[in-house]
Amino acid sequence: MRRDFQIAVQDCNIRCLRISSKWLSEQLLGMNFIENDYSHSESPIKSGLFDGYSAMNGHEFDVVMFANSILQYGEYQRAVQYMRNLLFQSNHDRGVSSISYFLYVYALYMAGEQLKDQRISEGSSASMNGGTNHSANSKANAPNGKAKNSSSGGNPKNPCLVELFNDLHPKYVKTFGSGTSAAVSGGGSGGASMNVMSVGLGHGHGHGFSDHGHAPVGLDSKVPGAAGTPSVSVEMDAFLLYLYGVVVRDLRRQGGGALAVPIGSFDGSAAVGGSASASSVPSAFSLLFTSCVIYPLNWSCWLELAEICLVDKVTLPFDEVSLVSLLGYSSGEGRAKTYTGNDPITLIVAEHLTSSNREMFKCMGLCFLAHLYLEQQVGDCALSILQHKLLPMFPNSQIVQSQIALSYYTMRDYNMAQQCFESSRDRDPYRMDHIDTYSNILYVKECRSELSYLAHSVTKVNKFCPQTCCVVGNYYSLKGHHEQAIVYFRRALKVNMNYLSAWTLMGHEFVELKNTSAAVYCYRRSIDISENDYRAWYGLGQTYEMLHLYQYAYYYFKKAALLRPKDGRMWCAIGESGFVLTACCAWFGWFGL
Repeated sequence: MRRDFQIAVQDCNIRCLRISSKWLSEQLLGMNFIENDYSHSESPIKSGLFDGYSAMNGHEFDVVMFANSILQYGEYQRAVQYMRNLLFQSNHDRGVSSISYFLYVYALYMAGEQLKDQRISEGSSASMNGGTNHSANSKANAPNGKAKNSSSGGNPKNPCLVELFNDLHPKYVKTFGSGTSAAVSGGGSGGASMNVMSVGLGHGHGHGFSDHGHAPVGLDSKVPGAAGTPSVSVEMDAFLLYLYGVVVRDLRRQGGGALAVPIGSFDGSAAVGGSASASSVPSAFSLLFTSCVIYPLNWSCWLELAEICLVDKVTLPFDEVSLVSLLGYSSGEGRAKTYTGNDPITLIVAEHLTSSNREMFKCMGLCFLAHLYLEQQVGDCALSILQHKLLPMFPNSQIVQSQIALSYYTMRDYNMAQQCFESSRDRDPYRMDHIDTYSNILYVKECRSELSYLAHSVTKVNKFCPQTCCVVGNYYSLKGHHEQAIVYFRRALKVNMNYLSAWTLMGHEFVELKNTSAAVYCYRRSIDISENDYRAWYGLGQTYEMLHLYQYAYYYFKKAALLRPKDGRMWCAIGESGFVLTACCAWFGWFGL
């Protein structure tokens, strides 16, 4: 298993999947080191186990290494330009490797995301600087309907999604042989449709490339002397399948007639928007799950799968028990044995899981379940998997240790959670992951000296990262300096506008200052980022309770209780607000109102 992880780190590194690479590297260090497990001369690259570079010629290798470097610095549009030039040249030469094509598609997607985030950030900054003067009892804040991000600047979208879909879908059809054609509307519901089977790179419309086939709308990169980017013949591997699933998911969510694909369905049958004929477009969930089965060690794909389960309320593909039965369909030589049933999850496993990937899929499936249970606030289930399954596999893993601490935190066993965090910090004092959660524990326990020491320690490590700002903000909040705490939470949001803890904690500070309109704004921004943050729902209930709007408070307390059904505080709050509502109804009845 060690060598599989080493090869996967290289696979993810060369494709700039930094989250996967970091996670795999940290888990690799968490394994027990066995001296005779491998010799120093048998590294994954020297021994030829990693063959990612073998399909490249010298020039392609140089361009890929350069694009990889600038992608790490966030120069996505520049990477798109260089990779497009490479695809243009290689089309007339000897073709292009799947890694080069992945880097192009990934850079294009990230360039669109960067453009979208810039527009969101501009709108958010304007709202924050405007004093967050949103009326707490206006109609926009009513609980009927989904909370809207009032600072999103007209709901900015990734301008490259349609073009990406129209290039990736034909490759999916060619490789997996499902579906005939699909068309995506380039604009709104009345936009012209496009047949993806006849559209290659650089011939998009609408949100994708311009009519001249050069840069996407809103991007400045151009191909010097090129009349358009050629269509590239590349088979879709697990990494391209992962990107395709992300694109399908984002198109489905952005709406506007772009792509009517049900995210949570497994049948893969969906009609596509515009005036297109019916076609077979797989759901985002099935695409991502298939990618995880083919290449289990792409942690980024598992994270996207968990995000779909959380946001779109999709049923878990398996649990700890059914995972074992799923692995039974990978026995024997080569491909998995045939499955004749109708269960879509088992069909995917039976079709794509090989016997060589069996243990990797089991390991990553358990990691996925532990992560998902923690996100769903089911700490006892996560703790069982972590302690009995994953800890024997990764006895020295800081990831597993911190997740055990998070499990205790979710179960409100703050003493055990504090002990686990302290043990983890003794081993790795410079690790910043989940350090803000550790500060929350110290805040709840009112450990002033420990929180002060932690704030000084993390400030020396990285003064301006969001985690440090939240730790320092918690320290000032515990001292009763709420204005100073808000300053640090704002500083965290300047670094990362989607940092969930900062929005929620800043809402708490505004509640302390009796600034209900600002508190409502912060909590709603937190819910926009993640609807599974029970603290934001509970904070909204408390805020409306302060305003004596008990009907709204009752609604939000119920939302929090659904996320934390074992937390007595939620049910007490529901009971109190419900009692007031009942008393008010009786009062109106007495007076005939």
